[in-house]
Amino acid sequence: MKMIHLISGPRNISTSLMYSFNNRKDCLGIDEPFYAHYLKHTGLTHPMRESILATMEIDENKIVENLKSKQTDIDYLFVKNMASHLYHLKNDFYYQAENIFLIRDTDAVINSFAKVVSDFSLDDIGIKQEFEIYQKLKDHGLNPPIIDSNELLKNPEKILREVCRQLEIPFDMDMLKWQAGPKTIDGIWAKQWYNNTHKSTSFSIAIPSEKRQVPYDKETIAKEAKKYYSTLFEQSIKA
Repeated sequence: MKMIHLISGPRNISTSLMYSFNNRKDCLGIDEPFYAHYLKHTGLTHPMRESILATMEIDENKIVENLKSKQTDIDYLFVKNMASHLYHLKNDFYYQAENIFLIRDTDAVINSFAKVVSDFSLDDIGIKQEFEIYQKLKDHGLNPPIIDSNELLKNPEKILREVCRQLEIPFDMDMLKWQAGPKTIDGIWAKQWYNNTHKSTSFSIAIPSEKRQVPYDKETIAKEAKKYYSTLFEQSIKA
């Protein structure tokens, strides 16, 4: 069984990608297995923190063992992880996986953050962690594909066909559509975060939006974040 490992910043599109791969008959999706470890390590008070800590494995090595020992009759295991969840891990299991990176324009990410959180840092954006993990993998001789969320929404089939080619797995048309509603593979936090994604049945068509200026007090963060994003975007798959 091949482990396909998604390292992401944006959560909504990463969930759609998990649904896309899980909709294949030969693939099983796994939703953010290191979330409890991340919350325990950082002490962050995310929604449903106590429930997540109470129901998920916290020890990172046991989590990796559980992933590697999955006994299923499928060919591929699609493991969705947020870059921030991986950043403090000592276990380097992802060197042995087929990695994919998912990025999103950081000005849009910052504007989204600013709507609900008044005080946040570059580390909360996730793009720096993605860049540094990507560089580690490159230094290890690996060349993982990078998906930009807007490019994916422009032409899902083209992007996914190219991802499958690079992963050396067959493309499946079932990846383009899925049933609306909650999924059995969802993490318990889905009811907090996945409401919009649960309404979807495919990758939404990208609609051009007016360029918005990031908040004045976040311009320094935006400038640094954009450097990491631009470097990764240059190497991403284009629609």
